[in-house]
Amino acid sequence: MKRLKQLREAAHYTQEQLAQMLQVSQQTIARWENGKGEPNLTALRDLALIFCTSVDELLEYGKTGKKPSTAHYCLSSKELDGYWGDLGLKIGNEPSIWFPISEKTMSRIYNHLRQLDNENDWIAFASLNNKYVVFRPENMRRITLLDEACDGPQNDGELMEKMTPELYSAFNILSSIPDVNWEEVRTVLLKEQEQSISDETNKAFWKKLVKKIIPHFDGEASETFIKTVIEDFLDSSFDDDDIFIQHMCETHVYYNDGQKERFCSNTDDIDEFFFTLDIDDGVKMLKFTSFAEADAFIPLSKISAVVMPYTDVLEAEKKSKEMFEEEMENESAE
Repeated sequence: MKRLKQLREAAHYTQEQLAQMLQVSQQTIARWENGKGEPNLTALRDLALIFCTSVDELLEYGKTGKKPSTAHYCLSSKELDGYWGDLGLKIGNEPSIWFPISEKTMSRIYNHLRQLDNENDWIAFASLNNKYVVFRPENMRRITLLDEACDGPQNDGELMEKMTPELYSAFNILSSIPDVNWEEVRTVLLKEQEQSISDETNKAFWKKLVKKIIPHFDGEASETFIKTVIEDFLDSSFDDDDIFIQHMCETHVYYNDGQKERFCSNTDDIDEFFFTLDIDDGVKMLKFTSFAEADAFIPLSKISAVVMPYTDVLEAEKKSKEMFEEEMENESAE
């Protein structure tokens, strides 16, 4: 991974510092940077946490040089598309809804807003907190681009927390693991934080827990990675089913008056939603799936914004790509 050097220098780490974080030798880092070796998935997951990005974006950067989006504040290098600030959408009389965005996303949205050709145009972007947002500027009461250096919104909604993209994929895995007593894990974490040490009992506890969880990551995750994602999982209260569902499983539809309705995130619905926005054949209705698994059809003209979990959007894209490739293979076979 020859571009690793560019990322490391952009984040102002030495080879020795990065090696210590990954618990490998400095020689290993040097081999990765000169192309004589490649980090495995375990190391890539650790690197994704260190650079506040995702494994997929690291691999994409390695292949094409496309800048990875990160939650880092550091914007001193062209190699990182770091956190810029927040975008606020005010719909009707409701407080603005805020999304942390990268510098590249801000620039693209700014240029799009300055060059709108059609009042029915939609703008789509991925935020730095696992949200994929599609909104119609014409239906917004106000669109605010808030630089990180500025004061926060004054009595107009609350900013959302930024988080490393790789964590959200890990949260989906953690939530599906059976027979984990998260309250017990939280108690151990609090004890360690209070004592600032990990005694032998806690070390044995973590060793047993990590051994149980690693297979769910295909056996390719370090103990540091597992412990980090668990800490953030519990810190975000995602062990609470209601909170997890709200952040990771719900699509939120915002109407023109600012009111919000919640639907089940469904890869087929997401794929159909983007297909509907892409075509121009007079489609007037959008379909969403309720949590009672009933189909709901909503007039497109009534919708100002749709907010989906980005992990589900990526899954829908992956599924659509696989189906397309399968169709192409079948056509070739005929």
